[in-house]
Amino acid sequence: MAKKISEIDRENRWKRRSRETRDKLLNAAEQIFLEKGYDNATTREISARADLGAGTFYVHFRDKRAIYDALVRRANREMHRKWLEARSPKMSVEEQVVSALRVSFDYFRDNADLARLILIDGPPVDAEYTMKLHSGIGAELHEILRDGIESDRVSEIEPAILATVFMGIAVVMGRWLLSSHSPENAEEIEEEIIRFCLRGMRPE
Repeated sequence: MAKKISEIDRENRWKRRSRETRDKLLNAAEQIFLEKGYDNATTREISARADLGAGTFYVHFRDKRAIYDALVRRANREMHRKWLEARSPKMSVEEQVVSALRVSFDYFRDNADLARLILIDGPPVDAEYTMKLHSGIGAELHEILRDGIESDRVSEIEPAILATVFMGIAVVMGRWLLSSHSPENAEEIEEEIIRFCLRGMRPE
């Protein structure tokens, strides 16, 4: 039994160290990408910034694009976490949709440099890849909208399509905010976009 516990402890320590190393590389990659841009960054520079050997990088990530993708997933998890914190079981379908959009807008504004890297300055991406940024929120929004359709609170549009449209609007709005240097009427425009989304989801 003692041996088994010792083996479990060693395995847990290894997993913890591996996770810590991976986080160091991710943090270093974010810094290098923001300082030099994605195209000009190298995996060697990322490893050096993390104070790790160049070979250690490839233990955790296949290449530069792989660590960039991991940064996108980390941003998605953080945005999803903020949405979960903002939500309440008592919220209506409409209120949860509004919450998802506002959390997205706020995240892009509060993390402008990282958001600009992901939405504008990063490597070329297709629409499907861009939607991965909202995969966590989008999946839950799909379920919320499906329940809304069943209770006649949402138009009978395929909920997966509706969730994708809402998240696509959030991404496009984020790109506009970042490329427009946060215009003075940004919040007013955000509210108009939210009202537009709500009108589109209501049953006739």
